[in-house]
Amino acid sequence: VSFSFKAPAPTTLENYLERIDAQLPDETPMAYGLHPNAEIRYRTILSGDMCKSIYNLMEADGDGGAGPEGADARRRRRKKKV
Repeated sequence: VSFSFKAPAPTTLENYLERIDAQLPDETPMAYGLHPNAEIRYRTILSGDMCKSIYNLMEADGDGGAGPEGADARRRRRKKKV
């Protein structure tokens, strides 16, 4: 697969944005000279980071209990559930 990234003729910002949305292909690893499977690893890492962020947000958020609870206590309680 070959990609061509030629600059368009001078025009307005709106026309540039329209061209980007309509004519440029989605970014793929091949556009950067990488193997197609490189995207699998990238998305795996991205998913793992997202899950860690969600977990960290859950630790910081109270669950409406009777009073304040430390992060360590919440972590122990979650580990018991798993």
